[in-house]
Amino acid sequence: MTTLALSSYKPNVDDPRVQQRLQTVLQWCKPMIGQKRAKSISSTTLRMTFGNTSQPFGRWLRSNLLIQVGGYEVGKSSYSYYLNEAGYKKLCTFVGVSPQTSVEIAVELFGSIISGEVAPEYRDSGTRRYHPIQNLRREDRKEAFSGGGWFDYDIDACAATLVYQYAARHFKRTYPGAAFPFPAVERLISKKIETRHLVMILCGISLEKAKELLQSIFFMAPLTPHSRCSIYRLLGEDRISFEKLKQDSFVKALVADLRKMWRYAILADQHERATLLISEGRYAPQSRATSAHRHAIYLRLERTVMDAIHEWFGSEYFPGILMHDGFLSRLDVPTCGLELFVEQATGYQIKLKKERLGKLL
Repeated sequence: MTTLALSSYKPNVDDPRVQQRLQTVLQWCKPMIGQKRAKSISSTTLRMTFGNTSQPFGRWLRSNLLIQVGGYEVGKSSYSYYLNEAGYKKLCTFVGVSPQTSVEIAVELFGSIISGEVAPEYRDSGTRRYHPIQNLRREDRKEAFSGGGWFDYDIDACAATLVYQYAARHFKRTYPGAAFPFPAVERLISKKIETRHLVMILCGISLEKAKELLQSIFFMAPLTPHSRCSIYRLLGEDRISFEKLKQDSFVKALVADLRKMWRYAILADQHERATLLISEGRYAPQSRATSAHRHAIYLRLERTVMDAIHEWFGSEYFPGILMHDGFLSRLDVPTCGLELFVEQATGYQIKLKKERLGKLL
């Protein structure tokens, strides 16, 4: 993560033009408060909102308000940004505004959805359906939806569960008499809490970071002591913690099993996609970069399961809010029945966690 370096420059906040510009920029930044994912922002939008960074005031605004992450590719992707919430609060004091909490902003932005008056309209990428409400932090979502009779349904260990079953299915077709494969991955799923605590204690990090680290390992992020590697950054670039992680017997077994699992998952996906395209009279697709291919496989499996969940409700529009690997609903859903329906419809065994966010109306 990077921010523009702060200089000794200070704007004249008593100037009405500066006040007006600050209010406009703060209003633009408000939806970014409490968002768990960085927002991709084009350079054109940044210039129009914050001004040119070659000018002191534009540079001061961006250095106080934005934290840059990710990469930039010409014509493909822009840098992404988180809001510097400490800087946002500081600038609010300059214009005499009491900064709203992330929950207050969520209720302001999505109040009609939370009340059930309006159904969210999603942007469908073909794999996931997107809506800004999905980007709320979990704790903010729980508070914003409390009191409205909402239930939160989450597919337990969704990515690991689906990809593991998909790869194991292909493995068993190839070797019908073989023992069940990838035991370390199965342990990651069935003993999720235990493995997270193992990594937390081993590396001296928080439970949330241990969860994120295991997710990175699952998608085969490199175990390399370099600042560009996500796992090393999660460990605070601590070489001792990194070596402890890398040499742990379970982590070694997990990485070895994950290599095998993804090999079978990718082979199965390539075969299915090629078969489909050839049956339609089209050429088989070119292979994708391995990292992108892994995520594409998971997103396809996730969408398959989420479509089955939607089908179970039997309505054209989803009666609630889709959350990628789960959903929110005011309906008290019998999870066992829904899990059975998903297995019958897709072949995947899932476990749904249900949490009541508020009192029924």
